[in-house]
Amino acid sequence: MASTGSERQREERPADGPASRDEDYAVRLAQDRRESVGDPDVQLDVPDLRVEEVDLEVEDLQARVSVRAELADLVKIDIGLEVELGEVKLQIKGVEAQAQLKASLDNVRAIFSEVLASLQHNPQFFRQDLGPPDQTNETSEETGDTSGPRHDGDDERRGGPEATEAARKRAEELGMDLSGLEGTGSGGRIVVRDVTQAAREYNQAERKE
Repeated sequence: MASTGSERQREERPADGPASRDEDYAVRLAQDRRESVGDPDVQLDVPDLRVEEVDLEVEDLQARVSVRAELADLVKIDIGLEVELGEVKLQIKGVEAQAQLKASLDNVRAIFSEVLASLQHNPQFFRQDLGPPDQTNETSEETGDTSGPRHDGDDERRGGPEATEAARKRAEELGMDLSGLEGTGSGGRIVVRDVTQAAREYNQAERKE
């Protein structure tokens, strides 16, 4: 009697599952590749990471991962992660790990494709968007239209340059004015590193005088 498909699968599958952690990782990786359509835009794959001992002590640690895309003034996308730590002390011993990071920008591409398609059929929108900004503001005020872009961020309410909370706190501790300070963070934001560097340059200039 011929066996069914489910019986054949049970015969072919190992009884105890993957024999090791590496095989289990390989199985999951293969499954992910079958489920995804095309390769991811960003992929980090670390199948075997071993750390015997790490003793680390740093100050002003910053980590930044960001994706920024703009199309004139119609679409602005800023996706990212920014981490700032003033002081870090780290001790690691005997660590074994696996890591896998995937990022797909399909949604970003889809947004830009839709915008470009709209501009192709309605080019007047693009010409209006590139008009003088003062004229646009005056029109909005006269008509009472509130559908225009709003910027309700903390930095604009304060009337100062765009900066992270940690950078503002550091500047207050050092008695520094952030006006005129050029930021190196995402979108030109002022971060702790900028404040610290400006303070060092100021102190060096004072010593020379």
